Amino acid sequence: MKKLIVICLLAMGLSASAQQDGLGLGVIIGEPTGLSVKKFVGDDAFSAAAAWSVKYDYFYVHLDYLKHNYFLGDQLPVYIGLGGALGFGKDMAVTARVPLGISYLFRGPFDVFFEVVPGLRIIPETDFDVMGAGGFHFYF
Repeated sequence: MKKLIVICLLAMGLSASAQQDGLGLGVIIGEPTGLSVKKFVGDDAFSAAAAWSVKYDYFYVHLDYLKHNYFLGDQLPVYIGLGGALGFGKDMAVTARVPLGISYLFRGPFDVFFEVVPGLRIIPETDFDVMGAGGFHFYF
């Protein structure tokens, strides 16, 4: 009986920490590829990445504000956001971004995501751009 109580208490503790309330660290794979961070603020989130752009051959950072909608269910939010990106290579690039994506929030401390990100490059020249990537986060 004592073992059952200990197992139940541990499971309750794991389920409480399984929510995406903490800081999510993970990987983004695609364009760009690198490290990703996500922090939920209520139903919305801030998302950032430090990565390498294969397409443009430069180091890349972005920061986005994501507005989540849970009409597909509590574990399957779709999101739209607004943000900016900086690219550092032979030329510096500045881009305004509008990420469109979907996440799957596991009952454990993980999520996976896929996003398509149209953007408007402002510097070094004005140009329309589309990036896309998938990845995951581990929350703690």
